[in-house]
Amino acid sequence: MVKSVRDRRVNKRIISFVCGVGLLLSTVVIASPEPFRVGVLSAIHRPEQTYAAQLIEMALARHGYQLELTSVPGKRLMSQLNRGEVDGDLIRSVDLSRGFDSVVRVPESIGSTCGSVYRLQIREDFDVELAMHNVSIAAYHGAPGASSFFLRQWPAATLEFFGSLPQGLKMLTHERVDLIAIHDLDERYLEALSERPIQRYARFNLEANYFHLHHKHKALVTPLAETLRVLKQELPPPMCLEGEIEVPSGGLIFSQRLSLPHISESL
Repeated sequence: MVKSVRDRRVNKRIISFVCGVGLLLSTVVIASPEPFRVGVLSAIHRPEQTYAAQLIEMALARHGYQLELTSVPGKRLMSQLNRGEVDGDLIRSVDLSRGFDSVVRVPESIGSTCGSVYRLQIREDFDVELAMHNVSIAAYHGAPGASSFFLRQWPAATLEFFGSLPQGLKMLTHERVDLIAIHDLDERYLEALSERPIQRYARFNLEANYFHLHHKHKALVTPLAETLRVLKQELPPPMCLEGEIEVPSGGLIFSQRLSLPHISESL
């Protein structure tokens, strides 16, 4: 009889231990970050390395979410966000909430897009005056903010669009366009991907970028804006420079006036 009571006590301890471990494991699962799918233009070569991605990843983590970037063509991305198929859109200089009923914008900016316009090196005769009259420019597909910017700079321009950096560079090197405009981040891949020597023609800085959410996350708008404001003090946006000259938001500087070096032959 004594042995039976002892056995029951041991069994109770084992059951209590197992239940405790189970409770602990369930707590760990509950505390793990919730995935937050954020779309980004598929034409950007390494989006996870952008300042915006790093900032948004830190901000979401402070609210219990884990950033999951997914590359989607620009126009499709806007539609997917409006339908709630993705939770957010990483960077837009235009306010998507004005054109889509189910999209909300986080009002704190996340820096601006700094980039460069390139031409073939053999087109050194291609000057500012010529560009003002008749020029074709390749730009990222599905980026209305960039399209509007370049049409303001060159009202008579013809815009062509590319879905990936290699595709855009082929458009330039095969002389289907006069110029190509790319994000700063993609510049490091130019030498390896370009089939012919190219030269920087101008430096640009688009208007401020913003993070957009599907309206099911509208409760996050104000907290995220406050978090981004704090994080930008810890991780300030990179400056957009042409040599030692800062390119203002919404501005463009022609590099040929600064005698910048050429991009060398491709590898």
